[in-house]
Amino acid sequence: MADDPLVGTWTLRSWRNEASDGTVTHPMGEDAVGFLVYSSDGHVSAHLARRDRPPFARADMVSGTAAENTAAMTTHISYVGTYEFDGANVVHHALLSSFPNWSGTDQVRRATFSGNTLLLSGEPMSFEGRTVIAHALWERVRR
Repeated sequence: MADDPLVGTWTLRSWRNEASDGTVTHPMGEDAVGFLVYSSDGHVSAHLARRDRPPFARADMVSGTAAENTAAMTTHISYVGTYEFDGANVVHHALLSSFPNWSGTDQVRRATFSGNTLLLSGEPMSFEGRTVIAHALWERVRR
């Protein structure tokens, strides 16, 4: 994977979801933050979040109220695993995910490079009761 163009650290520039009727939403806000790391040994780590995530009232990660826990779950998505890249599509083999339904699944993304940016476009998925295609634009931080 030495010549793999994905290898390195990427920062999120935007995440938008497009519905089949053309409606565009920004699930983590228009100023979402995130990092995506591809290692030369075939591992991937992805983290996307709202910039303004509210903290819990208590500094105890398992003592959140129902509202705090809901806010935490709906303002952050992450997963880790391994990946394969065929030059057009990258398959993230999610071993562990903050969204439990993705743990143990393959997440396929269409990869489009332009200069120092990478656009990853997913397959149709359910989001807020609608079928959407997610598009995450990443900018390379380092190789």
